[in-house]
Amino acid sequence: MKRGRLLLVVPSAYPLGGLATWLDYIVPGLRKLGWDIHVALTSGIHHDMNAYLKLHPIGPVIPLQSRTGTQEGRIRAIMSLLSKVDPDIVGVVNIPDTALAVARLRRAGRFRGRVALLNHGIQATLTTDIARLSSVLDAVVTVNRLAAALAVHLGGMPFERVLYAPGGANTDTTKRSRQIASGDDNPLRLSYVGRIERSQKRAEDLVSLVDALRTRGLKFELRIAGDGPGRAELQDAMDMRGAAPPEVSFTGSLNANQIDSDIYPSSDVVIISSHWETGPLVAWEAMAHGAVLVTSRYVGAGLEGSLRDGENCLMYPVGDMASAAGCVARLQDPQLRCELASAASAMVQARYSHGASLARWSAAFEVISSLPERPLGLSEALALEALIGSAGRLDKLLGKGIAETFRAIIGRRDRHVEPGGEWPHTLGPPSDETIFWRVAEQLDQVQCDPGLRQS
Repeated sequence: MKRGRLLLVVPSAYPLGGLATWLDYIVPGLRKLGWDIHVALTSGIHHDMNAYLKLHPIGPVIPLQSRTGTQEGRIRAIMSLLSKVDPDIVGVVNIPDTALAVARLRRAGRFRGRVALLNHGIQATLTTDIARLSSVLDAVVTVNRLAAALAVHLGGMPFERVLYAPGGANTDTTKRSRQIASGDDNPLRLSYVGRIERSQKRAEDLVSLVDALRTRGLKFELRIAGDGPGRAELQDAMDMRGAAPPEVSFTGSLNANQIDSDIYPSSDVVIISSHWETGPLVAWEAMAHGAVLVTSRYVGAGLEGSLRDGENCLMYPVGDMASAAGCVARLQDPQLRCELASAASAMVQARYSHGASLARWSAAFEVISSLPERPLGLSEALALEALIGSAGRLDKLLGKGIAETFRAIIGRRDRHVEPGGEWPHTLGPPSDETIFWRVAEQLDQVQCDPGLRQS
């Protein structure tokens, strides 16, 4: 069945995250379902498209590069991309300037497609951007039910334009065969898989976990698979505790195939310590392999309703690593491990397999194709243009348009120091972090579907 032309606009700076893993199966999967799918990857000094494609060979992609590095330059590059591809739907992932490019083309009568923000996070900045762009966005698709609720409650999107399509794991995998019999002297094999950083993942809590496990006298091995800005600090802290392989070891960056073949099959327990998550895919992947999940009650787990303490995983309060160690201690019981792993595998197969995820995403894009076009009035268009910041004195002297053309002619380019400056993930700071997290935590305590439209 032939479907519409779909363009995904995605950053290339983060090849080791869940977004890249999602793209690995979404692109070929949607193509098999009949979508004419195109992928535009950001390119630049901090967005190494070639390095990304070495880890994720998803096929032909379109490089997206700004000649000047300014916001106006990025918008012009995206406008050129949209004119070339002429998609029926643009799916935007962490490149909000895309929506501003659509607004400009739409006002000029040069774009008749739909634009959807594909939200893979629970963050105040993302929800604030949805509110800023709500007049031009045709839809928001989220991988988490709480993120969907926030798009309505704080982002101002009509509920019928907010769709839910979760990420998925490969469930066609050989389950690990090792089982530890009661009284076995073998240590429990624990793994942490993912980005090593403080604010979301709370990777530093692993130090307290090691202390708590030692206090209990538990035999364990902890592998930390991944990389990130907090890795050196975490290694130093572990070294100060006298932790050494095999008790605690760091594997460094691993690609998805290495994690599938080397980490999950040899893990008894996978640890999640996060403050918030939209999945995570790590959870569904670990469960698919038969590992037991010991996870924080992160923001995003409640309304999603998939993780059930004592039924398919064990849960502890965020940051309470003494309780986390207690969960690990309970898993010395092989019968409990077997029961949790069996229930977890069945849940992932039903809700988070690649097939289930692809069906949801395809259905969501079908819904977006059928949505009525949103008229963009002059006042709304001017408000969106006001979100485009000044790039310096030339803008004030010549105006943004002429100044940008002049920069392009003389080859003048802004130099950015990090990926989020070169291709920003947000249009600006959030309106109020405190209010956002208070509302998010309140919504996440609701254990039912709030009535949001689902694909």
